[in-house]
Amino acid sequence: MMERVHAEQALIDEERVLRQVAGLLERGDDLAGWPEDQRTALVLALTDAAMSPTEGWKAVTLRRHLFGPSDVVPANFVMEREPSTLDRRRAERLRAGIPTLVRYRAGRYLLTACGRAAPTR
Repeated sequence: MMERVHAEQALIDEERVLRQVAGLLERGDDLAGWPEDQRTALVLALTDAAMSPTEGWKAVTLRRHLFGPSDVVPANFVMEREPSTLDRRRAERLRAGIPTLVRYRAGRYLLTACGRAAPTR
């Protein structure tokens, strides 16, 4: 029974972070002002070198949805801490859910805010 409760809480947490990140993107909030957990989840969703090939394609889709067809991320998207298992689960949820919650190119402002973009490869 405790495992079920733990799993339900994890799903609630992932959904909460997904909704918060979607709101931050839609409002155009400066990345530097984002809460650390949400910033880490988004950076990891877009740039995690440890993701599987399937998750990698989801990351490509997410990058193109947020920033346009050039498949780039803002140059200032760097991990500020070693990602935890929780961070990786949140990132997977963002890769799956953000494209359905925010408009196309909703993250484009992040490219111009840092002045340049970094290639993903």
